[in-house]
Amino acid sequence: MPLTDAMLALLDEVDRLYGSDHIFPWPRGKELSDMSLSKVMRTMHPRKVDRGEAGSLDARLDKPAVPHELRSTFRDWAAERENYERELAELALAHNVWSKVEQAYRRGDMLERRRSLMADWGDFVQSGLEAHDNLGAAVVSE
Repeated sequence: MPLTDAMLALLDEVDRLYGSDHIFPWPRGKELSDMSLSKVMRTMHPRKVDRGEAGSLDARLDKPAVPHELRSTFRDWAAERENYERELAELALAHNVWSKVEQAYRRGDMLERRRSLMADWGDFVQSGLEAHDNLGAAVVSE
């Protein structure tokens, strides 16, 4: 997966924080299971609501958000905001996109195009973080 400079910097920071070979280590030094993030998100929502916060709702479904929605957000962004072709976005999500016959003939990994896609995604995420930071600063100054 091609990562941007900002993504690599974040990963470097995580490594320094936890001192583990894993990006998101389990407290006992092992890797997290694929269900760990789901459990965290399931428990975060009610705790936030109990504190009087909005929680983490999927606005369309009116249900607590789940990790799959992070991937769905990327997929919608790639198709609707940036108009990246389906195959490229699906490859970035590690989905199989070609039939067995196509796979026999397609040998490339579209790495440079995926690199560009991830750079654009990184810029999009960063702009959202900056907007969130600016919103917080505006609320504090009022």
